[in-house]
Amino acid sequence: MFRHVCSELRDRDMLTEARAFKRFCDAIWEYHADTNQIYVHHDRTTPEVCGEWKDYEELYRLYREQYVYREDVEIWQQYMNPNHLREFLNQEDQEDHFFVRIEHKELDWNSRKNTEFLNRWMEWHEVYISKIDEKSLMIASRDVREEQRNSTIAQAVLPEFDYVCRIDVATNNYVIYYSDKEKHIIPKHASDNYHTTMERVNHKNVIEEEVETLCKSMRVENVVEHLEHESEYILYATMEEDGVIAHKKYRFCYVDSEKKAILLTRTDVSGIIQEKQRREREERKRLSYLENMPVAFCSIQVLLDEDGKPKDFLFTYSNREHDKLEGAGYGELIGRKFYEYFKNGDLKWLKYYYETAYEGIPHVIREYSREIQKELLIHTFQTERGHCECVMQDITKESVLTLELHRSWEELKRILETTTTLVFQYDPENSKVILDQIGVEDQQRQQSFSEQLFFEDVEKRGLIGNTYVELVRDCLKRIREGEHHISVTIQAKMKPEQNWTWYRMTLFDYLDEYTNNRRVVGYLQNIDQDMMKQEKLRQRARTDSLTGLLNVGAGKRRVEKLLEAQKQRMSGYNALFLMDIDDFKNINDTMGHKKGDETIQCFVRVLKRTFRAEDVIYRMGGDEFAVFVERLQTPDLNIDTILRRLRAHIEEARREFPFLSVSTGAYLTNGFHTYDEYYVEADRALYETKKKGKDHDTVHKSNKSNKNDNSDESNKIAEGADHR
Repeated sequence: MFRHVCSELRDRDMLTEARAFKRFCDAIWEYHADTNQIYVHHDRTTPEVCGEWKDYEELYRLYREQYVYREDVEIWQQYMNPNHLREFLNQEDQEDHFFVRIEHKELDWNSRKNTEFLNRWMEWHEVYISKIDEKSLMIASRDVREEQRNSTIAQAVLPEFDYVCRIDVATNNYVIYYSDKEKHIIPKHASDNYHTTMERVNHKNVIEEEVETLCKSMRVENVVEHLEHESEYILYATMEEDGVIAHKKYRFCYVDSEKKAILLTRTDVSGIIQEKQRREREERKRLSYLENMPVAFCSIQVLLDEDGKPKDFLFTYSNREHDKLEGAGYGELIGRKFYEYFKNGDLKWLKYYYETAYEGIPHVIREYSREIQKELLIHTFQTERGHCECVMQDITKESVLTLELHRSWEELKRILETTTTLVFQYDPENSKVILDQIGVEDQQRQQSFSEQLFFEDVEKRGLIGNTYVELVRDCLKRIREGEHHISVTIQAKMKPEQNWTWYRMTLFDYLDEYTNNRRVVGYLQNIDQDMMKQEKLRQRARTDSLTGLLNVGAGKRRVEKLLEAQKQRMSGYNALFLMDIDDFKNINDTMGHKKGDETIQCFVRVLKRTFRAEDVIYRMGGDEFAVFVERLQTPDLNIDTILRRLRAHIEEARREFPFLSVSTGAYLTNGFHTYDEYYVEADRALYETKKKGKDHDTVHKSNKSNKNDNSDESNKIAEGADHR
């Protein structure tokens, strides 16, 4: 609308029509370059100068020093300095615009205290510059605060919100916005009766047990009282919608620093509440189970200092057996820091638990605890970053504790199942593997194999990637030879019909003296998402975002790798092509960067049609591309064929992009060269092409392996050629 108004002003007589457009504009100026004078038709900021011809430098400095917000002065000077305005008159553009903040100040007198207060407020203005004729400009501005406020509200109303409501604290007026399926922000209705409307809606939807409390809590006076001490005020309510129970979250906060308006948002949190309830049930079940374990179990959180180094660990859970083991009363350890509870505690525990909590390294620890004067066997594993779970055994009296360790296998396995896909036991003495697959019926989940039959079954069904079968064999071998802990990454699948998935396989051993056997516990953790993220990051670092081609660094490394493979034995001819889109800057300047991007993408399609899949195509940057081609059988014929095919495809592309023109330089050789040598010769050829004009090709050729050959063919290969 504003731009339309400014266009109308430009096309009409300024002196007679400016008044008609005052309601749309905060200021309307008429600037004349020859005299550097400006006529102020209308200006709400400086009404005292309206209807006068003024020296522009004077008005320009006045705004810069008194009205333009200090952080926006640079923008004001960039667009509004006299030199820029005169330069703009000589440009082809007919119009320009920018945004700047205008600061208003006024002095208020307080008679009671005989003091003056400086009131300040800020307005965002859009300034529009348009040519009237060759010597004069029209400059208009308008206040866009209201638009920015509505835009802010609109951006806040995303699909996760039921609605956003703006409430006037003084008048109780409100405007409500909601997000429809098309994500449009629509003022639903406005009223001066927020309380009545709020209570009517709540009584209709909120369950009976909560409605009265919610209505009281949502009243403006109650909200204001809470916001005096907090930045936000949160309420929750349960609703019944079409017979379905839904949980809602209400959030109140101030919209402005003057605390004149409150922003209310309502969000559906049913999924979050239900998930929280599910986790609480599972946690209660897990804790109930852990309480009855015959072995000691605790959860700890490793605490870091400001430098990210471990300083202590906190007990977040301790079952009865662990409390008993540590000599503490029931529940006494929970919430306590270890080195505060044990004043002279050994720092070795912090090292082990930090490695598990933050590096994901499980440990099997056999250490003497001077704090409780007992020999301990501790298994540590990570459930989430920063946290460590510990299963502990007092092995001071080995005969008793060995029996407890044997009985606790199922308990340990169930704990591991919270974060793993597969748990298994391995008996190195008898070469026996016992699998326990999670998510399978009890009568089918546990399977026992000899080590030989296990690998035969795995290979037959293709459950572990071929390259990783030997890795798993080697891990079991290392365990048999005495290693206590091993962790490796493998590709596997639980069923033959499933896709390959990345897993971290971890094994640790313990001594079951009840049977006098050394056993190994192993488990698989699904890390497929982490591996995919890492691969995406690596791919992003290798490719050009606009074209999907290799970037210059990745392209160079690929070519260097191919050349290194040819170092011992060179066979056939190689060629490096360098291509440059002619006058690409002019395409961007005249047609816009979008058209420039489309031109580049069109040329990439031409390259993919012209060259083979195995050829290395990469973007050098901007409008420059390179292609490396290996093993050309008949060099003259094949390179000419490639160039003719390239020209034919460019001609086809000109049906859509008639301005597409490409210059090419190439270097062809059958001798070994470094990448830099290829690039220098191809770049020289491209430079020669540019000197000849647009849409040409130049090829530099050499026959390095046949230097003493004086045949006509050798002479022909050594010559440069121009192709059009």
